Amino acid sequence: MAYMDSVDKVVNVYFAAFATEPFTYKGELFNPKPLFVSTSFFHSFNCFANCGGCCQQFTLDFIPGETMPTDEKAQQFHNRQIEFNGRPFTIITKDEHDPNHHIVNVPSQKRCDFMRLTDGRCDIHMKHPLTCDFAGLMVWHRSDFTWCGVRPFGRRWAMMKLDGIRGGDCTITKTPTDANREENIRRLERLKEWTDFFGIKTHIPNVIDWAKQLSDHSMCFKNDKDGNSFRVNTMKEPIDIKLIFE
Repeated sequence: MAYMDSVDKVVNVYFAAFATEPFTYKGELFNPKPLFVSTSFFHSFNCFANCGGCCQQFTLDFIPGETMPTDEKAQQFHNRQIEFNGRPFTIITKDEHDPNHHIVNVPSQKRCDFMRLTDGRCDIHMKHPLTCDFAGLMVWHRSDFTWCGVRPFGRRWAMMKLDGIRGGDCTITKTPTDANREENIRRLERLKEWTDFFGIKTHIPNVIDWAKQLSDHSMCFKNDKDGNSFRVNTMKEPIDIKLIFE
C-alpha cells in the first residue's frame, strides 16, 4: 500500500507492529498483536545509485529535535498538527503536493525534491525522515501477527527507476554482521524516539536487547496485562503460528 502521508505509514505500519498497548489514530483503534522478529534482522538492505525507485513524492516528516536538512529546500518545511490518542501533536513536515508551502525559486520535480537527478542518490542522507530511514527494515502485517526483518520491497518490480525502467535495483545480503546489526538497532532507536514522543509503550527495548545479543534464535515478543513487552523463545515454547524465515 502506498502512503502519500508518511505519518500514516509510520503509525499504521511501524507503530502498529511494535506497540504493546492499544492506540487510536484518525478514528481507528489499533490493538497490539504478537511481533515476530526474524533472524534476517542481521542481514543488510543494499541501495544502489541510479535507481531511486522508492524516492517518490510523499510527505517528509520529523519530530522536534531530529536532525533536519538545512539547505534552501528546507525552507519548505513547516509545522503541522496531527491527532494521536485524542491529543494534538506538532510535527515538522514537507508536503511536495502542497502549493502553499512551495518556495518560488526552488524548482519542483516529479520525484522527491531531495533525490539527485544525476545519480538517484539522496541529497539529505542521514538527515532523511524516519519513513525513508526505516526502509532498510521491513514490517509485514498479517491478521494475527506482525513480522519484522530484512527483505526486498513487496512491489519492487513495479518501481520506476531513474532511467524509466521498472524494477528496483535494491538487493539483500544474507550474511549476518555486526555492522548490519548496529545499523538496524540504530533504526529501532530512532523509531523509539517517535513512539516516546507520542507516548506509547512498545516492544522496541526488548527487540534491541535481543539484537545486541546477536542471537540466532527466532523470537516472539508478547505483552503482559500491563502492556509491558516480554520475550518468548519460540524454540522452547511452540506456538500455533509458524513462519519460514528467509
